[in-house]
Amino acid sequence: MRKVNIFAVIGLFFFNLVVMLGAVITIYALLASAWIVAISFIASPALLVLAALSGLQAMSVVNLISSILLATLAFISFPLLTRVSALILTLSRQYIDFNKAMIYR
Repeated sequence: MRKVNIFAVIGLFFFNLVVMLGAVITIYALLASAWIVAISFIASPALLVLAALSGLQAMSVVNLISSILLATLAFISFPLLTRVSALILTLSRQYIDFNKAMIYR
């Protein structure tokens, strides 16, 4: 059984609490907001048609073209978002493994 370095536990706890917590929350919040924006852009043509059929909004060419452009932008950004999400998850796992290695040294 490996021995736990109590000073490393205390130091890593405060470092992660003070320095890393804000950065990690910011990164994951930005990633979540990017996914929400992409999903809403994909849904924009359907929402435009539903609003026109229900009478909430008049159907115009400008609205139709802009919603199609937004959906196209979202479909183009989808592979980039999946790569960035995978990269962030990989870096998070590596950081957690690094913390575990520092505690047991």
